[in-house]
Amino acid sequence: MKTVPFNKKELIELLLADMRSRKLLMGLEKAGLSSEDFYTGLCYIILGKMGFDGRKDEAIYIWYEETMQTILEQELFYFREKQQQLAKRMYQLLVEKKYEIYPAGTNPRKAAALRLLEWFVKR
Repeated sequence: MKTVPFNKKELIELLLADMRSRKLLMGLEKAGLSSEDFYTGLCYIILGKMGFDGRKDEAIYIWYEETMQTILEQELFYFREKQQQLAKRMYQLLVEKKYEIYPAGTNPRKAAALRLLEWFVKR
Protein backbone atom coordinates (compact mmCIF):
# COMPACT_ATOMS: atom_id res chain seq x y z
CA MET A 1 0.00 0.00 0.00
CA LYS A 2 1.43 3.34 -1.02
CA THR A 3 1.16 6.22 1.42
CA VAL A 4 0.26 9.48 -0.26
CA PRO A 5 -0.70 12.79 1.29
CA PHE A 6 -4.43 13.25 1.07
CA ASN A 7 -6.41 16.37 0.37
CA LYS A 8 -8.81 17.05 3.24
CA LYS A 9 -11.19 19.23 1.24
CA GLU A 10 -11.40 16.71 -1.60
CA LEU A 11 -12.04 13.85 0.81
CA ILE A 12 -14.78 15.74 2.63
CA GLU A 13 -16.46 16.42 -0.73
CA LEU A 14 -16.21 12.72 -1.64
CA LEU A 15 -17.63 11.75 1.76
CA LEU A 16 -20.47 14.21 1.26
CA ALA A 17 -21.20 12.74 -2.19
CA ASP A 18 -21.14 9.22 -0.77
CA MET A 19 -23.44 10.22 2.10
CA ARG A 20 -25.93 11.95 -0.23
CA SER A 21 -25.98 8.99 -2.60
CA ARG A 22 -26.47 6.51 0.23
CA LYS A 23 -29.22 8.64 1.81
CA LEU A 24 -31.04 8.77 -1.54
CA LEU A 25 -30.72 5.01 -1.98
CA MET A 26 -31.99 4.44 1.56
CA GLY A 27 -35.04 6.54 0.74
CA LEU A 28 -35.68 4.61 -2.46
CA GLU A 29 -35.48 1.33 -0.55
CA LYS A 30 -37.95 2.63 2.05
CA ALA A 31 -40.30 3.47 -0.83
CA GLY A 32 -40.02 -0.13 -2.03
CA LEU A 33 -37.76 0.46 -5.00
CA SER A 34 -34.69 -1.65 -5.63
CA SER A 35 -31.53 0.45 -5.58
CA GLU A 36 -28.81 -2.22 -5.63
CA ASP A 37 -27.73 -1.32 -9.17
CA PHE A 38 -27.06 2.31 -8.23
CA TYR A 39 -24.48 1.87 -5.49
CA THR A 40 -21.51 4.10 -6.36
CA GLY A 41 -18.66 2.31 -4.61
CA LEU A 42 -17.21 5.67 -3.55
CA CYS A 43 -16.07 4.05 -0.33
CA TYR A 44 -13.21 2.31 -2.19
CA ILE A 45 -12.03 5.61 -3.66
CA ILE A 46 -12.27 7.33 -0.28
CA LEU A 47 -10.49 4.54 1.58
CA GLY A 48 -7.81 4.42 -1.12
CA LYS A 49 -7.20 8.17 -0.96
CA MET A 50 -6.86 7.89 2.82
CA GLY A 51 -4.20 5.20 2.39
CA PHE A 52 -6.37 2.19 3.23
CA ASP A 53 -6.96 -0.72 0.92
CA GLY A 54 -10.67 -1.35 1.41
CA ARG A 55 -10.72 -4.21 -1.09
CA LYS A 56 -8.02 -6.14 0.77
CA ASP A 57 -8.65 -5.06 4.34
CA GLU A 58 -12.17 -6.30 4.98
CA ALA A 59 -12.20 -4.90 8.54
CA ILE A 60 -11.74 -1.32 7.28
CA TYR A 61 -14.46 -1.75 4.69
CA ILE A 62 -16.88 -3.17 7.27
CA TRP A 63 -16.01 -0.40 9.75
CA TYR A 64 -16.63 2.25 7.04
CA GLU A 65 -19.97 0.72 6.04
CA GLU A 66 -21.20 0.39 9.63
CA THR A 67 -20.08 3.89 10.58
CA MET A 68 -21.67 5.41 7.48
CA GLN A 69 -24.91 3.52 8.15
CA THR A 70 -25.02 4.84 11.71
CA ILE A 71 -24.44 8.40 10.53
CA LEU A 72 -27.14 8.15 7.88
CA GLU A 73 -29.83 6.78 10.18
CA GLN A 74 -30.61 10.40 11.08
CA GLU A 75 -33.89 11.90 9.94
CA LEU A 76 -33.77 13.54 6.51
CA PHE A 77 -34.34 17.03 7.95
CA TYR A 78 -31.41 16.61 10.35
CA PHE A 79 -29.23 15.19 7.58
CA ARG A 80 -30.00 18.09 5.24
CA GLU A 81 -29.17 20.63 7.95
CA LYS A 82 -26.01 18.91 9.22
CA GLN A 83 -24.59 17.09 6.19
CA GLN A 84 -21.43 19.19 5.99
CA GLN A 85 -20.68 18.65 9.69
CA LEU A 86 -21.43 14.93 9.34
CA ALA A 87 -19.00 14.63 6.42
CA LYS A 88 -16.32 16.47 8.41
CA ARG A 89 -16.91 14.16 11.37
CA MET A 90 -16.64 11.08 9.15
CA TYR A 91 -13.37 12.46 7.79
CA GLN A 92 -12.07 12.90 11.34
CA LEU A 93 -13.10 9.35 12.23
CA LEU A 94 -11.19 8.07 9.18
CA VAL A 95 -8.08 10.02 10.19
CA GLU A 96 -8.29 8.58 13.70
CA LYS A 97 -8.77 5.08 12.29
CA LYS A 98 -5.79 5.51 10.00
CA TYR A 99 -3.50 6.50 12.86
CA GLU A 100 -4.88 3.65 14.94
CA ILE A 101 -3.96 1.15 12.24
CA TYR A 102 -0.88 2.88 10.83
CA PRO A 103 0.81 4.74 13.69
CA ALA A 104 2.40 8.05 12.69
CA GLY A 105 5.89 7.65 11.35
CA THR A 106 5.41 3.97 10.61
CA ASN A 107 5.63 2.49 7.16
CA PRO A 108 2.11 1.18 6.34
CA ARG A 109 3.47 -2.14 5.09
CA LYS A 110 5.52 -2.54 8.22
CA ALA A 111 2.52 -1.66 10.38
CA ALA A 112 0.35 -4.20 8.53
CA ALA A 113 3.05 -6.86 8.92
CA LEU A 114 3.32 -6.11 12.63
CA ARG A 115 -0.47 -6.42 13.02
CA LEU A 116 -0.35 -9.75 11.24
CA LEU A 117 2.47 -10.95 13.46
CA GLU A 118 0.59 -9.83 16.57
CA TRP A 119 -2.44 -11.75 15.37
CA PHE A 120 -0.38 -14.94 14.97
CA VAL A 121 1.21 -14.52 18.39
CA LYS A 122 -2.21 -14.07 20.05
CA ARG A 123 -3.51 -17.33 18.55
